[in-house]
Amino acid sequence: MIVILSCNDCFPVALRGYLRRDIRETIIELCVFFKELTSKTLKVDVLERLNTDIVLILCKLEKIFPPSFFDIMIHLLIHLAHEAMLGGPTQYRWMYPFERKMHNLKAYVRNKAHPEGSIGEGYTDHECLTFCYMYFRGIETRFNRPERNYDGDEANQMKSISVFKPNVRLLGAPIYDELNLFDWAKIRWEHRSELENDCVRNIEKKQEEEFHKWFTKRVQQLEDERSSKFTKDLKNLSKGLEKLVTRHTGCVINGIRFHTQDRDCNRRTQNCGVLVKGEHAGKSIDFYGVLKDIIEVPYLGQNRVGIFECDWWDLSGTKGILIDEHNLISVNVRKTWYKNDPFVLACQTQQVFYLNDIKLGNDWRVVDKSQPRGNYDVLEQEVENEERLYFDDPYQQEQSEDIIDIVEDDK
Repeated sequence: MIVILSCNDCFPVALRGYLRRDIRETIIELCVFFKELTSKTLKVDVLERLNTDIVLILCKLEKIFPPSFFDIMIHLLIHLAHEAMLGGPTQYRWMYPFERKMHNLKAYVRNKAHPEGSIGEGYTDHECLTFCYMYFRGIETRFNRPERNYDGDEANQMKSISVFKPNVRLLGAPIYDELNLFDWAKIRWEHRSELENDCVRNIEKKQEEEFHKWFTKRVQQLEDERSSKFTKDLKNLSKGLEKLVTRHTGCVINGIRFHTQDRDCNRRTQNCGVLVKGEHAGKSIDFYGVLKDIIEVPYLGQNRVGIFECDWWDLSGTKGILIDEHNLISVNVRKTWYKNDPFVLACQTQQVFYLNDIKLGNDWRVVDKSQPRGNYDVLEQEVENEERLYFDDPYQQEQSEDIIDIVEDDK
């Protein structure tokens, strides 16, 4: 039972307000063991640490549970980390795909007196329909149906400006609105480099006053010089955004589905939690908040940018955020900060989920960072002579350069 529940991310959070401390910490350590073991990307150093930690965890469990609890399935935990080193991620070796397949085969049974015949006929019909689906053109089938969180085509990837590249699939009926002057002043780009070179003291204030004129003038200068840095997308960006924008209650970007907080109120699911990496007081921190509004801002050249308006939880001091020994992050949702800076680009946002913190009270939420389906944390490796690796033309060597003449001895 513990082995099954420990795979759930919510289980460690639920235990925080109950049980004795030694029992609670031991079970949470077991939960963390399974969470790291079943992750999509495995690292050798992490597996070596898990191989050592599971021994100590089982020793702690022996102090809590009776000897009858420790059967062969509990002993199996000793070997799981070592098997992951040899076989790779567990998703390709566990029994869940086979159990789903057996469930589908059992669904074919219509005559319980002859289950084998029913499964055979149902499987044959399924294979025939699958074969016919491959010849359909212009008809949506389960083979060409896009994923549920598909964010759009790849046409925007050819844009030269990174802000225009992300695809955003908006959900719900659009609400047309005019961007007011307060919002207009907040959505802009930074040009810190030139101000820092001029040794300007108050960079934020100077940027607020001069950025738009400086950016427009700079792009016009690049166009007059016929610089290689000038692009049509850059010119469209310098012309500024239009005031007539559309507001939506949901969107899909980078394979992640976001909903506004008002849309999530009447739902059992949660899609309004957001996380953005930024700086506060000269330090890099994670900003946690909730999504209040989704705005699509149009630019010239049929370019559009998705922007999120969020409420950020106040993380200042120990009363704003707490991290326990098991790296469980709790944030206080009573107060908010950065009320004058609520906007962030949709492509910069990650999704998180908030769980009620039983231990700290109603004003606290435990942050659960999840990884979207189909996304993997793969380390990028630098490849030497990458151009030669991918762009060398194939050739055939006509004659061997190292030819050794064999001279036979007459003797």
